[in-house]
Amino acid sequence: MAITRKTGDNRMTVLDHLREKGIGISAPCGGKGVCGKCLVDIDGLGTVCACKTEYEPGMRIRVVQNPGHMSALGIEDTDPEFPGVGDSGRYGIAIDLGTTTIAGALCDTGSGRVIAQRSQLNPDTAYGADVISRIRSGSEGHGRKMREALCKGLREIVSGLVGDLSDREIGKDGLGKDGLGMDRPGMDGIGMDRTGKGGIGMLTIAGNTTMIHTLMGYDLSVLGHYPYKPVNTALIEKTAADILEIETFDIFGKKEVPCVIFPGISAFVGGDIVSGLYYLNSLEENRNSDGVYALMDLGTNGEMAIVTDDIIHVASSAAGPVFEGGGISCGTGSVRGAIDHIRIDGDRDDGYEVKYSTIGEETDIKGICGSGVTDCVAEIFKAGLCDSSGFILDGEPFLVARYPDRSPLAFTQDDMRQFQLAKAAISAGFEVLCRRAGISPEEIDRLYLAGGMGVAIDTRAASAVGLLPEMPENSIIPTGNTSLKGAIRLLTDVSSSGRKYEELLRIVERSRVTDLAEDPEFTDIYMEHIDLG
Repeated sequence: MAITRKTGDNRMTVLDHLREKGIGISAPCGGKGVCGKCLVDIDGLGTVCACKTEYEPGMRIRVVQNPGHMSALGIEDTDPEFPGVGDSGRYGIAIDLGTTTIAGALCDTGSGRVIAQRSQLNPDTAYGADVISRIRSGSEGHGRKMREALCKGLREIVSGLVGDLSDREIGKDGLGKDGLGMDRPGMDGIGMDRTGKGGIGMLTIAGNTTMIHTLMGYDLSVLGHYPYKPVNTALIEKTAADILEIETFDIFGKKEVPCVIFPGISAFVGGDIVSGLYYLNSLEENRNSDGVYALMDLGTNGEMAIVTDDIIHVASSAAGPVFEGGGISCGTGSVRGAIDHIRIDGDRDDGYEVKYSTIGEETDIKGICGSGVTDCVAEIFKAGLCDSSGFILDGEPFLVARYPDRSPLAFTQDDMRQFQLAKAAISAGFEVLCRRAGISPEEIDRLYLAGGMGVAIDTRAASAVGLLPEMPENSIIPTGNTSLKGAIRLLTDVSSSGRKYEELLRIVERSRVTDLAEDPEFTDIYMEHIDLG
């Protein structure tokens, strides 16, 4: 039996040990011992929760969970392309520093054409699934370790993309490379020739305020108590060496590579939303239209924005990790083998059959990701298997599928409640924001859905259970990783037009924050949105 740590015990747990070693493991509850997701196999003990098991030197530990390769970046290899000088042989790396996932893209900075993409689990998920957990962990003295883990994760993404560039250059002339990149005669670094063309010329990073505070080593505790005043939300210009804590020659083959971090707006509306809005500004329908459009990121923060002619109304609603598979007994991230869509043929009266699909068409099922959770609730409701309050009528859990070992993959009553709380936070927050903008949801011409969840979600199912507003069929637009796309756009703007931050900074200047926690209407509207439909 595992030796469990008692409250107030300062002995090191296996989770503490894995954190110290920088080994990636997801602990959605932040190590509080309530989510049961930080599973490890230990010789002699079997499968146990890392946060509940005392570490002993010499333990043979294997992480059970497999974060996999996050699949839903939401951009194609040739998308997006921005006005520029065409393929220039100059390259940049754009990073979306998400709470759950770090995503990166290698781009030609002349055209914005994406050459390669990489993503991985944010290593700080070991300190909690959402920003509140991260703030708490940072306030409890883990900030330095969180920054070290985050920098390590970023270095892995960047090194991988530099390797992809090296492979691309090798493909042109067949020359060799070393372990870090290229070793080519007449080159001053990775793909950098004597004319100054080629190579990685710039990094751009977009992330929410908590992630940027962690990356920069700022005090996270200021984000956890009133008045929630960030240390810094301004645009940051430094070198990649400063940001990633490296000697840049080790990765880039040259001394200095500039790095730009997107500005944020407030403690809970960060640079990822600014980057998303910056990308949406480039779309033809938004450049040549007087209409109103909105952006919604269905992530742990539930960030949202409504863009009118003169003002951008922004807010953040604490949805928690449900839309990324967290907080659900059978939940998982958007990895290969995750159930991403569910359909129920039939109904409660006449009998029914559950059908599902998985990411990568894998038969080795890992769990249900966010889009699958939304489908599951919508289909249970549509088939009459639960009432509008979310109560599962024939008892729970509801059997969805079976894991490879034939154990049940089931959706519980508590899972239903967790979804209802998350969807109420999003839908109520959006209704309040509409009121502050002086419009109704019906007056919004286009609602862009961001993030991995925004790519995979069935918008009809989401509207059926009240997560999204009822809008005309083509008005809700899954848009993918708008934060990453905005970071790509900045690479092209700087490359083709020199330093071009005016439009970016104007977004921040136009933004007005609605603090939902202080809004007198939010609680009542939130309660109205708990029910399904």
